Amino acid sequence: MPEDTLSNPTPKEFAVELHNETHRDNEVPFAVLASVLNDMQQAFYLLALQHEGRDVRERARIPAEIERRYILRAAIPKEGSYAQPATLGDPNSELFVPRDLDAVYSDFREFSTALATSNLEKLQSIVPDRQMRRRVLERFRSMIPKPNTGWGLRLRYEHDHTVELDRHAYRAVAGLLKRADDGIITTNIVTGVLVAIDFDAHEITLKYPPSQREFVCYYNESIEGRLIDQRRELIQITGSVTLDEDDSPKKVTDVVDIVGVDLSPFIVMEFEYEGRILRFRRPLEITPTLDESQQVICLEYEPLGIDIYASTRDELDTLIYEELDVLWRNYALEDPRNLSLDARELKSKLLAAIEEIGHAA
Repeated sequence: MPEDTLSNPTPKEFAVELHNETHRDNEVPFAVLASVLNDMQQAFYLLALQHEGRDVRERARIPAEIERRYILRAAIPKEGSYAQPATLGDPNSELFVPRDLDAVYSDFREFSTALATSNLEKLQSIVPDRQMRRRVLERFRSMIPKPNTGWGLRLRYEHDHTVELDRHAYRAVAGLLKRADDGIITTNIVTGVLVAIDFDAHEITLKYPPSQREFVCYYNESIEGRLIDQRRELIQITGSVTLDEDDSPKKVTDVVDIVGVDLSPFIVMEFEYEGRILRFRRPLEITPTLDESQQVICLEYEPLGIDIYASTRDELDTLIYEELDVLWRNYALEDPRNLSLDARELKSKLLAAIEEIGHAA
């Protein structure tokens, strides 16, 4: 048994807190909880691979020894929110080595902290390898509840150190994954129905809904874990798209991302306008839809004049706040004498639905 195992058998502890930003209840959907905890565990495994000097180009399968040594264990949740106490490592296991566990725990703690503050230099120092850094960032992107789902994530470490992984952190991850200095080329997005997967050849076959034709996508082994995670039939592929004579996808190469199409409701609680915080008296909830081509996600809420669309949910998250900014400036704050009858009605609806609660920090 390693000497470190006997010297300090105490596992590292922290808390995972899921909170409902709509304040409607304290129950957590299983799907949200499972996604957060699974991706958190996978992030720890990846950082453990780095710590132990394992080849980051290995298949998505995590070695059994790593899974056993760096296992996350849950204690009984606390009341008031879903605050899940968690520990890293099992002190009763012969693989329990505090020195290694402390190093991986520290990397996770510092990585989450740097991510919450968009500190790219710190992220690069914690995970120097570009490919490994991308894989860890992808896990954090999956871990953080999507913007406008109504859920937020906090990680509470020792000494009252709290990391808020909110919609700003989610956007930071998305931006970091697209940075040119991470070696990602200019890409396009295609949505298709998953037909087949060939893991040996690193090929995915999709059916393009507008033409009902099948096309092949070639992905890098480093993102295979993202593919394994997908359970939806309709998925989005980001890569270099080659078109046929009818402008339908013929093949996609250099695939850098694979995500399922998420049509769960958007929930907006508040937004900022010129340094002031504006909050909906009742959370605004809009369910997105796909257009006829299934390539565009649409978000429409007729009572407030919201009608936007984009290729991805992340793009919609940005557009919804831009739209609210425009509506508030051009209607809510406009002199009613300058507005048409319909515009004055929209102004009244906006003022009835939204209140100012203070200044932004």
